[in-house]
Amino acid sequence: MSLQWTRVQMKALLTGLKAADATLDGAKVRLFMNDVTPDMDTVLGDLTTATYTGYADSADLVWGVPYVNSLGAVEMAAGSVEFSPSDDAAPCTIYGYAILDEAAGLFAAERIEPPFPMVAADDNLIIVPRVSIKNPAV
Repeated sequence: MSLQWTRVQMKALLTGLKAADATLDGAKVRLFMNDVTPDMDTVLGDLTTATYTGYADSADLVWGVPYVNSLGAVEMAAGSVEFSPSDDAAPCTIYGYAILDEAAGLFAAERIEPPFPMVAADDNLIIVPRVSIKNPAV
């Protein structure tokens, strides 16, 4: 058996992460273009930042209120962020995205399936970052 957190406490934990000057206050999304599947040992240096024309990390994320999702985990979503090249001069394929914390360190990363080609100005990738926590299975 393992210690079980209450949903109230999990919501409080996520709320604390987005508070002023906390880990996710000022967090951004960064796209990566190398064929890697992030895991618990991934570091920022393992992820190659996208290089298509006009690429930039997202603006600061705006996090919503934590809620219980359909799988029973406590989750918090940020507003959607959209990425698109400004032209077709430097195409690349996006394999995933990372959430950078307020100090520009790696907080989390996720692979996108299937990978998304960014080859022309009308290619748009929209990401809704989510952070979730749940109790381990008993």
